[in-house]
Amino acid sequence: MADRPAMTDDEISKAAIDAVAGLVVTMKSKRQQSDAASACMLTAYNMLRAIEGDQFVIGWLESALADVKTNPPAFAIVRPH
Repeated sequence: MADRPAMTDDEISKAAIDAVAGLVVTMKSKRQQSDAASACMLTAYNMLRAIEGDQFVIGWLESALADVKTNPPAFAIVRPH
């Protein structure tokens, strides 16, 4: 595999959002969208545990919980017509 140039944090974030949103918007019902997003979240959570370790993930989850309690969602799911 050829070496890829390093991606910026913004490029990584955009790629991740595009990947997950690309899957979620293909789901027909809200239930399927929720199931797809949940599967992505659980997959990413377990990958993050393997990469960074449990202590990191505990801090990440605590930060995420605080964010949920104090901020609205960062974006909305919009299905193309």
